[in-house]
This record gives sequence, C-alpha cells and structure tokens, in this order.
Amino acid sequence: MQNVLYGTDTPAKSKKSQLGLYHGKTHHQRKKRVFSMKYRIETAKPNVYKKKLTSDIMGKTYQLWISMKTRKCIMKAGSFDNYILNT
Repeated sequence: MQNVLYGTDTPAKSKKSQLGLYHGKTHHQRKKRVFSMKYRIETAKPNVYKKKLTSDIMGKTYQLWISMKTRKCIMKAGSFDNYILNT
C-alpha cells in the first residue's frame, strides 16, 4: 500500500465528492519544486463551488456542489436534465 501523506487516504472516497457532481474529478497530490531544488508535496483540489440547478422535468431546484468540468458538460449537453439522463 502507498504511504499516506497529509491524511489523504483515497481521493475517490472523500465525503464531499460523494455529495455533489464532480464528473470524476478528485483531489490528488503533486510535487512542487521550491527555490532550493527540493520538492514539496501539496494537495491539488478541483475547482468546486455551490450552484443552484433547475430541473424542468422534476420541477425542482437543487443546490449542489459541482466542479467546473461538470458545469462545462452541463452546458454542452444543453440542460441539467439532459446531463443527468446521458450520464
């Protein structure tokens, strides 16, 4: 098993990613080189924000955490309903 750094066990199992629409995006770790040419490990998180989405079929408004990738896919599908039906 891989060594766990900074408490990030498995990004796919994070609780916040289960509560919203992330379209497969999760947080991960990357190495960043500093001035002394050493590496520092930092956590890269997806661009996530709260958004109100309206479903015409169900006649309801949902407030969800969505990633920017999800928003782009919703716009490409045409509406929130088309995105949910096609995924």
